[in-house]
Amino acid sequence: MSPFHKVCLMRSAGRVQRYHTKPYLINKNELTVASHSYNAALIAMELCDAENYSAHKTLQVLRAVLTHDMGELAIGDLSAMAKRFFSPQVLQELNHAEEMAQRHLGVLPAHDAIKAIVRVIDFLDYCLVALEQRMMGNLAIVPSIEMMKKWSVNYLWNAGEWANALYAEISATWSVFDTGQADILQAVANFEVWESFGAVDPAGVSPATSGQSLDTTSTD
Repeated sequence: MSPFHKVCLMRSAGRVQRYHTKPYLINKNELTVASHSYNAALIAMELCDAENYSAHKTLQVLRAVLTHDMGELAIGDLSAMAKRFFSPQVLQELNHAEEMAQRHLGVLPAHDAIKAIVRVIDFLDYCLVALEQRMMGNLAIVPSIEMMKKWSVNYLWNAGEWANALYAEISATWSVFDTGQADILQAVANFEVWESFGAVDPAGVSPATSGQSLDTTSTD
């Protein structure tokens, strides 16, 4: 494959629509693989710095985060909920098709330890998407938020202090909407006045960390 063809296909993968089975999302057209990969990469960058990952491991994580959904160019974005309706055989075929599409683009599967980190980052980005939707007044996202609260232990039990601290702030911000503080909601809804959100201190919530870090398995 020529460099031109490969880069064009990678750019096409970025245009794949995410959450296409959820018609209630606000600004849905902005939720693409490209926007997700960029936002996930920002989380990855901060997590790697906070956990003091080596330069080599940081590169592995960033590369995996930027490319882990490129295979959706072949099968589209399938939500976790949608996958529950597929048989194990169909899921296996879909996963195989996605992996083959990634290999066609020269993207090799990441090491299991790196995949575990990407899984945490994916979850945190989804939590932030849900928060942004709620900030814009989307009540339909509330069931998803409640589900993520239940899932958080499974995703974050071994994720390290930084990831748990970020989730604690997200969760505390979710709780603002549960208390009906209209003045705070208005401030949060406007990204330009985010600093005025000091009236509520999400950082004051102590994250329930496991005391273990994702860096316990070296991939250097």
